[in-house]
Amino acid sequence: MRKFEEDRERHIKQQAEIERLAAQLVEKDSNLQKWREERDRLVDTLEVQLKTLAFNTMQKDKEIAELKQAALKDSGKDKETDIEELRKQLIEKDDFIKELKQRINHESLQSLAEVPVPEEGQDKIDQSV
Repeated sequence: MRKFEEDRERHIKQQAEIERLAAQLVEKDSNLQKWREERDRLVDTLEVQLKTLAFNTMQKDKEIAELKQAALKDSGKDKETDIEELRKQLIEKDDFIKELKQRINHESLQSLAEVPVPEEGQDKIDQSV
């Protein structure tokens, strides 16, 4: 009887231990499931953020390329405009130089005509003029 009672108490203790361990197992499984769900949620959030970041990066790269092309076109137009402006200035300067040369020639002829020359040298000056 005593042995039967000891076996019964041991069986009850073992049964209690099994129930306690089973409860711990259920709790740990529950925690593990919560962690998995949280991990999946975080992974989904990170995937969305990564896709958004990749899309924004592509948009920025596209915008940078467009701005580079616009800058190249503008710089080309600026260079063409500068060249055209310089050509106009060159033409104006050439015209001004021609005008000054004409004035100089005209004034030198007038000054020669105004200078009184002795009668003898008149023929020589007329011929040189």
